[in-house]
Amino acid sequence: MNQRRPRRMQGFGARLDGEVTVRRFVAPQRSTTATIRSGDLLEPIAAVASRVGVDAATVEGLVDAQGLAIFGKLQAGAEVFLAGAVVESDANDGSNDDDGSGGFVLQPPDASVAWAYDPRMLLHVPPVDRIPETPYRLQRAVECLKSTPRANELLPEELLCPEEKEAATTPRARLDGANKTAMSEVVPPLCWIPPRLATLEEIALCHDVSRYRDFVEHGTALTPPLKTDVYCNDMTSSMATRLAVGAVIDAARCALAGATSFAFCLVRPPGHHCTVDTPGGFCLANNVAIAARQLLKDWRNDNKGRGDGTLSASPRIAIVDLDVHHGEGTQSFVEEEPPPLCDANSVSPLLYFSLHRYDHGTFYPADPRGDTAYVGRYRNVCNVAVNTAANDPACCEKVMSDAVFERVVDDVLLPRLRRFCPDVVLLSLGFDAAYGDPLGRMAVEGGFAYAVRALKQFCRSQPQQQKVRELHAGLVVVLEGGYLPVAVAQGVTAVAHALRYPANDADVVRYAARQVPKTWQDLRRRAARQQHEMKQQQQQQAEEQLHGVEGGVKKTEALCERASASPTQSTEGAVLLPEDDVLLERHERWCDRLISRVLSTHEEANGPP
Repeated sequence: MNQRRPRRMQGFGARLDGEVTVRRFVAPQRSTTATIRSGDLLEPIAAVASRVGVDAATVEGLVDAQGLAIFGKLQAGAEVFLAGAVVESDANDGSNDDDGSGGFVLQPPDASVAWAYDPRMLLHVPPVDRIPETPYRLQRAVECLKSTPRANELLPEELLCPEEKEAATTPRARLDGANKTAMSEVVPPLCWIPPRLATLEEIALCHDVSRYRDFVEHGTALTPPLKTDVYCNDMTSSMATRLAVGAVIDAARCALAGATSFAFCLVRPPGHHCTVDTPGGFCLANNVAIAARQLLKDWRNDNKGRGDGTLSASPRIAIVDLDVHHGEGTQSFVEEEPPPLCDANSVSPLLYFSLHRYDHGTFYPADPRGDTAYVGRYRNVCNVAVNTAANDPACCEKVMSDAVFERVVDDVLLPRLRRFCPDVVLLSLGFDAAYGDPLGRMAVEGGFAYAVRALKQFCRSQPQQQKVRELHAGLVVVLEGGYLPVAVAQGVTAVAHALRYPANDADVVRYAARQVPKTWQDLRRRAARQQHEMKQQQQQQAEEQLHGVEGGVKKTEALCERASASPTQSTEGAVLLPEDDVLLERHERWCDRLISRVLSTHEEANGPP
């Protein structure tokens, strides 16, 4: 179990007295409340364990939702988990399942997942501390995966710690290109995509050869001009970029060929902002766009020399971008791809779908082609541009949340995918829409697992249109942004469970549960802090004025005047937020308007289905 850094509870607003919710970490989950004083439990942890059905002799301590140990003080109102074995008499008891899992139990894996990762990608290090795209984002995610209670079922041996490898019993397979071996008929195997460096020929599928030649062949840093949000080092940046591109290409090939339908690429640097000759947004090469073009190139090579009557149909590739930022780089490559046949009924083999924060074109990258109304020359672009106001107390319901993710996935994304009929879905998944991210500043928590669970179910119901064999569509998840390491780690872990386990698995249900936007509570804390500061300032001003008042009567009168005025003045300028149930109603209505606007805009731009 990994140790997390002690959390600092100092500062205005930290409540160390009150109650916390304690849940049993393993299913079937039970919960109780426990009183804390000065951030510590008032009762022995064994007493809490008995109430949630954990064997006191096996208690490992308090952990967070990802199984990471909690050190430091607890805050009133927090939700924590108690790690330990379930009491035998309670092992099959589904009572008190109020954790969002609805009484669901842990299920065996139902999907084979291929993994791609190489620690050499961690060598790409920013030159200064203020850059948020750091190796720790990915390092923390891998550590979190290894520390999960189901790591042996979740991860291939290549990702496990040495001691975990010895205990691992889950069948595994090794992928080399599109081949697999030793597949189990009982438990879907875990697969490993061997790391490799992408070639110049592969990177040149999307990027200018003259700009990238020395970068690829000699490892020299990309030469200026570079945007201010990009850093590039000699040797290490080239290696990390080539490893990332190679991993995504191989995972996409495996998914399309049916070697394994699902894959997770833990890669960096991200790629979706990078255009043909301009790296941007911490991106040096467009990993997903290169992989998509490589699949099309493979198809063209397979059909060389064939007559018109024997040509196989082009694979259809959907790129779904759920990073908080619009992927203007990926979109630029997709919208250039024409239909394979020059007739009115043909469509481009590529589709780009993006859900992103837009704020009327002011949010990064501030590209007007990220607007909802923009569909591209071949109508293969589908943007859901969200105009937010999460920091404005007057309309803070306008925030990207779990509800927004659910509605967009169910009402916009899946219907569009059903019309497109993809053979493979490449998911550019950034976790910068997560609550707490310093760049995104949104409120998504369970939405990531919800989206992946829904895409997995869609792909399993979607047969590949161009294959003779009965194969369903593949899904490749590729890490993009996300700049709060703990949120990236939690998101990666949640998505990994959604890929590996069935939709009704207790962990998957818990990870995908809709949460109330925590940004609202942040606004309340900010308002309380401002009110507190205003009151202190007014009291100080009153004392300064009273200091010059002479005479007991005058001083008493002045004190009375200040006392009667202070309640009104202390709240002047402070905005009181409604309760969450009121904000949730507003949020739902805003979501309704958002979806209605998006659907009508898309229909007007593309024509009816």
